[in-house]
Amino acid sequence: MARFLFTAIAALTLAACSDSTAPAKAQYTGRYLLQQVNGGGLPAVIYQDDLATIQLTGGALTINEDRSFLFAVSMSSRFQGQVTTEADTVRGTYTHDDVSGAMAFTAQGSTVPGSHSGNAVTLSDEGLVMKFVK
Repeated sequence: MARFLFTAIAALTLAACSDSTAPAKAQYTGRYLLQQVNGGGLPAVIYQDDLATIQLTGGALTINEDRSFLFAVSMSSRFQGQVTTEADTVRGTYTHDDVSGAMAFTAQGSTVPGSHSGNAVTLSDEGLVMKFVK
């Protein structure tokens, strides 16, 4: 009787540890770091004229399983010789096509197209192509 109870407890413990009905974590979720802007490295000049220059100096994109995302970016700007740095974050929701890898990120009333392939996510926003790598 004790042996049967031990076997039953062991079987239940193993079954609980290997629950095959639990949803698998989507392979595209996680934290990605900004690596390239328009094919070049960081920092990347995204605006420049005679008076001002704005550079992206870093960024991260966190894609969550609940279809939410967090985009964080750091920038530096030079205006009439004075340099300032700032950081900004945007939260929103996304869609992902599991077949094509196409993505769409929506926040603050705007949608930005993107794509997922392997360990990289690419976003295209107003002439900027940003590549994030996991």
